[in-house]
Amino acid sequence: MSVAIDWEPMEAAVSVILDHRGMTPKKLGSEFVPNGIPVASAMLVKDGLIDLTDARFVDDETYRKWMPEPLQKGDVILTSEAPLGRVAQVDTNSPLVLGQRLFALRGRSGHLDSRYLYYALQSSRVSNDIQSRATGTTVLGIRQSALRQVKLPIRPICVQQAIAEVLGALDDKIAANRKLVT
Repeated sequence: MSVAIDWEPMEAAVSVILDHRGMTPKKLGSEFVPNGIPVASAMLVKDGLIDLTDARFVDDETYRKWMPEPLQKGDVILTSEAPLGRVAQVDTNSPLVLGQRLFALRGRSGHLDSRYLYYALQSSRVSNDIQSRATGTTVLGIRQSALRQVKLPIRPICVQQAIAEVLGALDDKIAANRKLVT
């Protein structure tokens, strides 16, 4: 049995698009600090994860100014440039700052499962759509206005969740196998 796919623009399928382009502690009247709340940057998004090993930090006051809409566990992070199109999923409800060159996306409840969104963004069709909307000569990047128009494959929510569960189990198995090898 085949399940129909509707292709919707991102702006219709997500409830939140966070974009803090150009945001820095200095613009908020602050500086990075030795310890505190980590700032995720595009360079920290690797292999589907946010690796905070080399993260910089801000204090609580800067965090509150920078992140009036806090990230939630399950939110999807997408790099907007340098490099364009890397994807990760927030795996905690602990405070995290969304740095420059990143979008955070949250699927609309009951319509788009965020874990499914994570995998959809990595599909060739969606990835190619993102790339085709990019601009720039030295570094390719996508503006929020263009990202909002990227088409996403929308299936019934129960199908999305089943797809995400299977792909997640495969990712877990791959991660376990990598640990065995190293």
